[in-house]
This record gives sequence, C-alpha cells and structure tokens, in this order.
Amino acid sequence: MPCCLDVEGSYELGNVTKSNLKDIWNDQKIVILREKMKNREFNEVGICSNCDILWKKKILGIPTRYLTEFVRENLWL
Repeated sequence: MPCCLDVEGSYELGNVTKSNLKDIWNDQKIVILREKMKNREFNEVGICSNCDILWKKKILGIPTRYLTEFVRENLWL
C-alpha cells in the first residue's frame, strides 16, 4: 500500500509473496502513481482524491493540527 492511511488496503500495488520488489516497483500502476505524485495530480489518484492531509499547513512535515493536538495533550496538561 502506498499510504499508511489506507487501512483497508484498497490501493494495493503488489504482493511480495507473488512478485519481487523490482517487478512491483517497475509495474505500470506504481510508475503512474509516482508520476502523479511528482506532478501534484493528487485528485487523479483514488485514495488521495478525498484526502486533505496533502493540503494542510505543516511544520517539519507534520500537519500543524496534529502537532497542536499532541502538544496540548502531552505537554500542556
């Protein structure tokens, strides 16, 4: 799975018990996915089209909302 938020495994890219990593990495499905990510065409990728994580403000790559919640819950008790 290309995304840790795809908990149901709806966007499977390959299965290492059936194919080797090189074949999975070079498969057309993942090549297209990498190209769409590189071109920021997120809305053309099924699992990304409804996700807002890509658009959120971030600090050091962490969405600020989650960082704020973490600080509130863990440091400002």
